[in-house]
Amino acid sequence: MGITKCIQTKENIIRMAKAAFPERGIPEMRRIYWYDILLYLTMMTEVTYREYEDDGQYQWSKSLFEEVWSLLR
Repeated sequence: MGITKCIQTKENIIRMAKAAFPERGIPEMRRIYWYDILLYLTMMTEVTYREYEDDGQYQWSKSLFEEVWSLLR
């Protein structure tokens, strides 16, 4: 799961980002979302690369990708 899913709530992420980078705050969230996107794209690509028998992982990671992508728009 992505970084945002592991930490569970947006409030926790913002609090951690402000503690680590008080001058950055919300822009730090964008960086975290980009890490999630990279992870989800890698997981989507793996389905074809590893020749999985079904596309369950692809569909699951695609839904997570779309969720995070919508936050960046």
